[in-house]
Amino acid sequence: MNDSKVHYVSEDMEDQYLTEDSKIRLYLSPVRYGNPQKRKETVMEKVAAFLLAFAYSIFITYVTGQWLVSSVTRWRGYDAIGGEYILVIVIFMACFGIMLKLLKSYRG
Repeated sequence: MNDSKVHYVSEDMEDQYLTEDSKIRLYLSPVRYGNPQKRKETVMEKVAAFLLAFAYSIFITYVTGQWLVSSVTRWRGYDAIGGEYILVIVIFMACFGIMLKLLKSYRG
């Protein structure tokens, strides 16, 4: 018999059991889980998460932006404004979004 299967029985039989040939059959009702209660986040938690994600994103963007602009300038041979600045903005947005999601999952 597969123990992972849940058999549904009526409520009047949920605590009855039968014995036959030294085998015991238990009739149990399925476990009913309600919607879990979500914890309310306070304004202070949201502000702290926003500031932490913003500071982390600024740091990562600054470091990668400095490296990206200097390496593109060396590759081109001259200083110009190009697609690397768009990539820096994308890096900031990606870091900020990922960090907010990680902090939200950490808080529960």
